[in-house]
Order: sequence, then C-alpha cells, then structure tokens
Amino acid sequence: MSVKKLTDLIQSYIPKAALPLIGQLWEQLPFGLHIKNKRESKLGDFRNHPKYGPTITINHNLSHSQFLLTLVHEIAHHYCFEQYNRKGIQIKPHGVEWKQTFQQLMQPFLIPEIYSEPLLSVLKNHMKNPAASSGRDPELYKLLRGPVNEQERMEEGFWILENMEIGDCFVHRKKCYRIIDRRNSKVIARNIQNAKVYNFIAGAEVFKIEDQELLEKIITKDQQSSAQIKALSTGPKVGEIPNGTVFSYNKVKFRKIKNNRTRCIAEEIHTGKHYSFHMETVLK
Repeated sequence: MSVKKLTDLIQSYIPKAALPLIGQLWEQLPFGLHIKNKRESKLGDFRNHPKYGPTITINHNLSHSQFLLTLVHEIAHHYCFEQYNRKGIQIKPHGVEWKQTFQQLMQPFLIPEIYSEPLLSVLKNHMKNPAASSGRDPELYKLLRGPVNEQERMEEGFWILENMEIGDCFVHRKKCYRIIDRRNSKVIARNIQNAKVYNFIAGAEVFKIEDQELLEKIITKDQQSSAQIKALSTGPKVGEIPNGTVFSYNKVKFRKIKNNRTRCIAEEIHTGKHYSFHMETVLK
C-alpha cells in the first residue's frame, strides 16, 4: 500500500483536513488498512500479520469523527508495537506507553478544521487520559456517533441504555438482560440465561423488549435465577473482605490484594499469579 492508495481509500471516511496528517503517519511507519463491515465486538483493531505485516482494520459504519479517532488509536498500537514489542519489550495494550503515544499522535488532529465544537473540547479533555475505548466516556461517545434521530430509533425498538429504567429488559448481541442498577456512567444488568451481572456503557444502544407476554416470562426467569443465587449466597463476598485476607475459591487459595471498581484483584498463593474476581463473588 502506498500513501496515495491509503488516502484514496479513506478520503470518504474522515474529515478532509485530516488526510495529509494520516499520510504523514503512514510515511513514518507504513501499515496496511482494511475497511470492514460492522462488528459488534470492536470498532477497529491492529495486528502484526505474519504474512502481510502491520495491519489495521476499521468498521465502515462509523461517523467521520469516530473513524478518524479509531484509526489514530490503532496507529498508536502500531507505533508501540514497533517501539517496544518488536524489540522484545512487553507492555500493556492500553498502558502508559500506548496512552502517551496516542496523545502525541492525536495532538495535530485536535483543531477546529477537523473536530468542531462541542466535540473538540470534549475530545481534548478525553485525551488527557485516553481510555481503551471511547465508549467509556458517555459524553464523547454520544458526540462521536453523530446526529441520531432517537425517536425514530425508539420506534424501531432501539434504545440508549441511559434512557431506560431499572427493571427494563433488553437484547444485546443475541442475549437477554434485565437492568438492576446504575453506577456512575455504567448500567448494571443481569444476563437472564446465566444470571451473571455485567456492566454496560450508559450510551450503548440496545433493543428494548416491550412485548408483555415475553417480558413476563423473562422477569419470572430472572426472579427464579435471583432466588437461586440468594440461596447459594451463604458466605461473605470477596469485595467485602479486608485486603490481605487469605480465602479459598474452587479449592485454590488466594490472598486478596485490593478492590478495583467492580473487580477484586487477588494473588494465588501457590503460583503468585494475579487473578480478577467480581466483587459480588460469594466465598463458601
């Protein structure tokens, strides 16, 4: 791929003023780019393909602003791979090195000719400590999606989670959930099939279940699952015990290190490896 082929490929996907800057990044460290159909699990990715070398893929259905941000996000992974991983230095995918690289690469793009207000100000604030996903910043996520006629989407059954109420049910990636709580920018929902609790971004779009007969069946199943979980909950939760406490889980001994948001980090006594538990995990 040449810089001309790259700019020809993406000229209809990103703001025109950003094209020369992307070309400069490619000239410094070339990469292959493929535009993919919509993927539910990701907006884009980077990998060092064994046959084709450094390769980035981006979903085709993103707004110009979101496509550009995702592209630079993945280029930052590419730069980190060349600077660290290729030399045998292991770093976290979205650790300090990636954050600093992403910040440096994004700086020239943070101008009114590329990002208009109010998105520009929100994005500048986000880039002070960029997250692994723009979806973790609800305000940024909304602005990046671009104008959406929410009333029309609601009539089609698609709702933004923050507009739904506790107790509402929805479908996400072919699985059914019921909203049980809200925490900051997250919506907490229980999977009806396995009764596990998951965190969702408040700005995520889901399909709301409004058929009354189906809702009654879902709520009944959810209540049964909740009752079964409560009956099994005979011990303390891992998130409630003090740091340093030794506990057993599936006949393996761990020492609690700390709580981290909705997760608990613990060290396996025998191997010294670190594991992550949900804070609601019950210890027998």
